[in-house]
Parts: sequence; C-alpha cells; structure tokens
Amino acid sequence: MKLLQTKLSTFIIMTMLFSASANAQIVYTDINPDTSIIRTRLNQRGIYSIEQSRDFNNDGIADLRFTLITSIITGGFPPQNTGYTAGTIRATPLNGSTILTGSSGYPAKLNLNAIISANANWSTLANQLMFEKRLTNGNTTNTGNWNTATDGFLGLRVIAGGQTLYCWIQLNAAAFTSGANAAILTIKDYAFNSVPSRPILAGETSCTTPTVNLTQSGSLSFCAGDSVTLTANGTGYQYQWKKNNVNIAGATAKTYAAKTAGVYKCKVTNSCGSKGSGTRTVTVPCRTSDDNVVQIEEQLSVYPNPATDQLNLEFPFTEGDAIITVVNSLGQTMLKQNVASADEDIQVNVQNLPEGLYFITVQNGERAFYSRFIKKVSVFN
Repeated sequence: MKLLQTKLSTFIIMTMLFSASANAQIVYTDINPDTSIIRTRLNQRGIYSIEQSRDFNNDGIADLRFTLITSIITGGFPPQNTGYTAGTIRATPLNGSTILTGSSGYPAKLNLNAIISANANWSTLANQLMFEKRLTNGNTTNTGNWNTATDGFLGLRVIAGGQTLYCWIQLNAAAFTSGANAAILTIKDYAFNSVPSRPILAGETSCTTPTVNLTQSGSLSFCAGDSVTLTANGTGYQYQWKKNNVNIAGATAKTYAAKTAGVYKCKVTNSCGSKGSGTRTVTVPCRTSDDNVVQIEEQLSVYPNPATDQLNLEFPFTEGDAIITVVNSLGQTMLKQNVASADEDIQVNVQNLPEGLYFITVQNGERAFYSRFIKKVSVFN
C-alpha cells in the first residue's frame, strides 16, 4: 500500500508538472551557452559562405536559415569593376515562415517589448540582408538594420500544423572588413506564443490575461463641437474602440476622443488574450430630432444654484414650445419635459434627483440654451 501511494503521488506530481508546461502560453528557450555562427575570413579572391538552419518553435522543423559570407573581389573581376572586401549576414525563412521587416525592407532589429503581430510588415523572400559591411576604395559602407554589434530581436512568423505562431529571437550580429572573421551571428534565446495568431512582445517570457478600466477626461454630456477623452487603463498593448458595439475604424490607440453620442467601450489585447472594458455613454443633448447640430445661442440662466427642490429658468423664449432635458454626469437622461411659449415662469422640479452635477438644455425651435447646476438635498428634509 505504501509503495502504491508513493507511485500514485509521483504520478500526480508529474502530471501537474507536465500540465503546467503544456499550458504555458509563452514558450521560452534560453540558449545556454549562447551559440555563435562564425564565418572566418579567407584571404583569397571569391565569395564563401557558411549556413545554419534553426528551429524556433520546437517542432523539429527548421524555420530560418542564416547565411554568413566573406567576400574578396578584386578590381576587374566580373561582374564587378571595382574591388571590395565585405562581411555579410543574410536570413532566409523556411517552410512557410516569414520575417518581420522594417520600412527599408530589411529584417527589422526590434527593441525590447516591440509588438510582433499580424499588424507588421512580413517578407517571405530568401537571403534577406540583415547586415553587410563593405570596404571599397578605402570607403566603408554599412547596409541593413543590424549594423551595430548590439543585442536586438528578430520577429518571426512560423506555420506549425497549419496554424500561425509569432516568435522572437534575440541576436547579436557583427560584420568586419578586416581581421580573422568576416561575420559573427550569436543566437542568445527565443520564445513563441503557443496560441495560434496571438501576438507576442519582443523579449517576453510570460504573460497574464489583460485587465482594463475606462476613465474619462471630463463630462460625458456636452454640446456639439466638444468632446471627451476616454482612456483604457490596464495591461493590454493593442486596443480597439467600439461605438454601439461596432469597431471604430482606426481607433486603435490607448485613448479615444468621443465627439458624438453613443455607447463606447474598448477591447484590449495582449499575448495572453483579450478583454472588453465597461461602457461609457456619451450624450450630446443640444441636437435637433434629425440629428443636425443646433446652434447654441447663449447660456441658460438657472437659479438657485445649487438647487434643492425647484430650479428656475430664464431665457429669451421665441414662438413655439420648448423641450427641457436634464442629464447627469454619466450622460443619462434624468428628466425631460415640454413647456408652452405662453409660460412666463418656467420651473423644473428637481426634488427627486440624487445629489450631483447636472446639465440642462432648453431647445426652442432652432435655438438651444445650455447650462449646468448642482443638486443638493435640503437640510430641512
């Protein structure tokens, strides 16, 4: 029995360890010690290379081939008319993989926490130039984004089992026009997001489900021409704002300036998934029924302010009835009433409103009048 319990305990522990490893979303591999690919210089005319293919999502299939080249071309050697000496590093994506490129078209050298996702430039071309240092007639030129011998991250998109995975590789690349070596490429570590199509940050080794909380810069109720800035605070790094549950084209920043009425929210994404925020309802009360902007003529006079029971209104009434609308600071309509032009003293009963800041609009024909007031509870209640 004791032996059985020991074996059972061992099985449970091993199962737990295996599950934790299998469910790890960011799969990280530290290459220890670092691996360097070196192309030594050959002091003879010609172009000579060394190649190495590597797997960067641990499925046993090569995803990328690095080629390091030493070149010594003398003047008049076809097809070049001018001699040069160079060290070159190139990369070729394999088996459906693609390389993240910069604006120049060369493989990008990413900084820590750069986003690697579908929203990037990707290339399937063979022999993409990472870096070349060339000496021609005493002049040295550097070509490619990896032109300093400092660590950087290469973005890679691989296809595994028909699914797209995003990866990063930390590298150090150097090339020379003299000395014993023509080019050295050092591979330090790499990671990939095991969930298909999910992004990953350069250098990221773990992640947690994102959090999000919306804040606002001011009132959610305003007149045409104004706006309120909404901010999605949390742990996401990709954003998609929605109005009335429909994506807003181009609204993919952390903040969004809402200028029109509607219900707004934001979907945030990180390497571990996505999460939707709560909502903010924006109202623009000074509009006509056909949604055309009504011109604000002048500010409405209201008293007493703060008010407890009755709020008195004064404005230059024209012909026709008027519509009074009261909204709270969240943009919710709390009160609406019609008044006739014959009314000389206009009062609004605010006794049942909770304490707080309110915005009041009177729309009279093509004119609108706007003000705000504070509701307080009477000390005599």
